[in-house]
Amino acid sequence: KSLSEIATAQYLKRCTKIPVPEINYHDLDPNNDTGAPFVLMKRVLGRHLHKMWNKMSLKHKKSALSQIGSVVAQLASLTFDQIGSL
Repeated sequence: KSLSEIATAQYLKRCTKIPVPEINYHDLDPNNDTGAPFVLMKRVLGRHLHKMWNKMSLKHKKSALSQIGSVVAQLASLTFDQIGSL
């Protein structure tokens, strides 16, 4: 499952303009030196929309909704020839 999530993140970064954290390293072996599988990725800066919504102007709310619509449209435009995971 984790390999598929990593592949999906890399695919989205390559094929869309959706901000996806860059994956720097991963070791999914539970017997590695840390004793647990892990993924190291860069932090994506931002704030939680639900915490800001009530304080936002109508202009900023429209902009946020437009950005969400753009993400949904990009995801909807992706097509695959098989069912399954990456």
